[in-house]
Amino acid sequence: MSRECKYCSNVIVTDYVKCPVCDSAYYPGCVKQTKVSPNGGYQKCCCRKNSFTLSDFRSLIKEKNVALSIAIKKDFSYQLKTVVTSVESLTVTVNKNNALLNDRISAVETVNKTLETNLAILETKVANNAECVSSLINHMGIAGCSSNAAVLEEVEERLTRRGNILIFGVSESKEASKETREAHDRSLVINIMVTYIPPDLNIQVYTDFLEALSSLDAVDTMHMDASELVILGDFNSPMFYGYFNSGNFCAKAEVVQSFATFLNLIQYNNVPNHMGRVLDLVFGSIE
Repeated sequence: MSRECKYCSNVIVTDYVKCPVCDSAYYPGCVKQTKVSPNGGYQKCCCRKNSFTLSDFRSLIKEKNVALSIAIKKDFSYQLKTVVTSVESLTVTVNKNNALLNDRISAVETVNKTLETNLAILETKVANNAECVSSLINHMGIAGCSSNAAVLEEVEERLTRRGNILIFGVSESKEASKETREAHDRSLVINIMVTYIPPDLNIQVYTDFLEALSSLDAVDTMHMDASELVILGDFNSPMFYGYFNSGNFCAKAEVVQSFATFLNLIQYNNVPNHMGRVLDLVFGSIE
């Protein structure tokens, strides 16, 4: 049975290609002139054409709008959710920073109150000191040549001559009169001898130095009795106390101990220097 080509209307006498929709036959050459379907097959416009009305067009537009609206809402919802999450995180951070700032402000206010209180106390002390100084100046002016003048001069001298040495063991006058006590104090002659003995010196230096001190002529030359002799020194040597009792022997320690025994001196191991360190060697006759 012969068949005609649906495209060119010629009788097909050889192989042909059948349309998958309407079973129409086509020459292989005519098939190549058709459109290619999405699945890779050939597509011919051999079936009935559907009519497309205005209502259909409106429905199509409506469907497209609905689909587009759903997509827009979905995208907008995602974006809005991201923004809300960011805002919430920012709110938490801001609240935390506000709490820290409030704590700092509270601490500063507390410090300010403390400073104000201390400043008020300081102002009161300054005012009181000013009154005391003014009163002292007035008393000095009023006292003039009275017995209080010497006391005020002594106070002023001690205030202006700071950083000097303080000597203990000097006998104090028992007189009731301040003028007599002042005269006694000013009549005292105190001889102070400062000798530095460097470390690692030989024993002869120790011997010569201590023999000079133990000499009565030398003591008399310094206008001192042996009972008023006080030696404060840092001999840069270990403490001499306990050398003989422990069985240890040191030639320098023997010389020093002999000197102390000769003058009936007492050794002290609790006298600090100006740096707060205990001196190696302190001897004295003052108990």
